[in-house]
Amino acid sequence: MAEIKLKVPNLEDVQYRQKWMQDPNTMNYNAGLEMNLSGYDYQTGTISKTDDEMKVWYDNWIGQEPNKFFAYIYETNKNFPIGEVCFYKDKDKYKMGILVIKEFRGKNYSKEALIELMKIAFEKYEIPELTDSFPDDRTSAIKLFKSCGFKESGNIEEIIRFGKKYISREMIITKDMYFKE
Repeated sequence: MAEIKLKVPNLEDVQYRQKWMQDPNTMNYNAGLEMNLSGYDYQTGTISKTDDEMKVWYDNWIGQEPNKFFAYIYETNKNFPIGEVCFYKDKDKYKMGILVIKEFRGKNYSKEALIELMKIAFEKYEIPELTDSFPDDRTSAIKLFKSCGFKESGNIEEIIRFGKKYISREMIITKDMYFKE
């Protein structure tokens, strides 16, 4: 089993996120989506941000609001992050995200990081639920979330990637579901 820890980054650590967002192999899940985001490359899914833009992002995400959490994922025997997790309140629900960089995928880090994120969300922050959405073709992400206790919420939306239509399904785990596991 992979052993990981989550750590809230320092401002100097945003360089890792900045680098990952520019890596086509890590960001390919974003490719072909219609995203109204500065620095987004439609063909590769990458997102380029300046140092100043990363400082603004950091100031917005780290320690400023109780309805947000962001941390890097560290393998316990490495001194550099291998990914990131987050959750944030969007209108009436808490959405979350998880990213493991390409070279560390398929080694169970995502599952361990997701378990740690749920623990922080439900035990420390006491939020009511976590949600994330995936197109049907992201079968490994759907399988991962189901293995951690998430269920399909029934909320779906149509997305278009490179001109092809996909159904994106929302996955949810509530605080009650978490504590029953």
